[in-house]
Amino acid sequence: MLHFLPSLFLGLISTLLFIINTVFWTLSLYPIALVRLFIPIPIFQRFCYHILIWIAETWIACNDIVFWLT
Repeated sequence: MLHFLPSLFLGLISTLLFIINTVFWTLSLYPIALVRLFIPIPIFQRFCYHILIWIAETWIACNDIVFWLT
């Protein structure tokens, strides 16, 4: 979609978007993973597991959007 831009700007934009995406989803993922690690209640761990899977899948979907844009 942004292929009309010079390759230098396109590289900078895609790198910036990937960094922002990674920081955002990492800050969402790690607290839940740590809570899951320290609370040994199986039903709670399953709940956290499903949230972690959702975060990971959404992270991948956002990466796909960045690839599509650039």
